[in-house]
Amino acid sequence: MRAPRLQSSEGVFVVACWLVVALAGWQGVVASGYTSGDAARHSDAAVTADDGAAHGLAVNDSVSVNASDRLVTVTNRLGREVTVTVALDPDSRDVGELVRDGASAGDTATFALAAGASEQVSIDVPDDGSLDGRDVVFDVTADDVGLWVNASNRSVPVTSS
Repeated sequence: MRAPRLQSSEGVFVVACWLVVALAGWQGVVASGYTSGDAARHSDAAVTADDGAAHGLAVNDSVSVNASDRLVTVTNRLGREVTVTVALDPDSRDVGELVRDGASAGDTATFALAAGASEQVSIDVPDDGSLDGRDVVFDVTADDVGLWVNASNRSVPVTSS
């Protein structure tokens, strides 16, 4: 007796099923071949100290109780005029008030700074011995259209001279 012959549509169906099984098995082998990969990357970003940066900061070594001392001098090396903001951290607002151009600025001093110019911001620390040993923590930002530079969490110790 002869084996029954498949009709052409049945033969196409059987071949298609075998192709699906073979491709699924092959995809499983390919997909299971890699669980992770490494891609080599290189970064070449120069790091500089605050005083030499484009947004240059010369932070004082310390400030004294019962005195008005320089906190920071900001130098604009960004190549255009920017708006600078020096702001005391919320935990440092009781340490003193910022002073710019001889006038009290409270806990935030904001001013325009021309390209290449420098500006000093001081802090007036009251006569309160409990401030000895505290740190004045502050942020300095510079911004203009399409530009924002931030130097956060700078600190200066308070001493009782």
